[in-house]
Amino acid sequence: MIEKAAERNAQRGVKGESKRMRWLLGWVIIPGSLLGLLFAWGVHVGARHPDMWLARALSWMFG
Repeated sequence: MIEKAAERNAQRGVKGESKRMRWLLGWVIIPGSLLGLLFAWGVHVGARHPDMWLARALSWMFG
């Protein structure tokens, strides 16, 4: 089955660079962007609402 997929990719002209780009997007860029956005959102909410119970709990635990 894997050999058939490799043959199909070779026939279509899928190159190693395309595979690397898909891997990079799937494992680095997209997850990194999601984690970065989540972190930035948390910083924004914590800065705008320092009196929230979650912000107080985190500042008590780590601050």
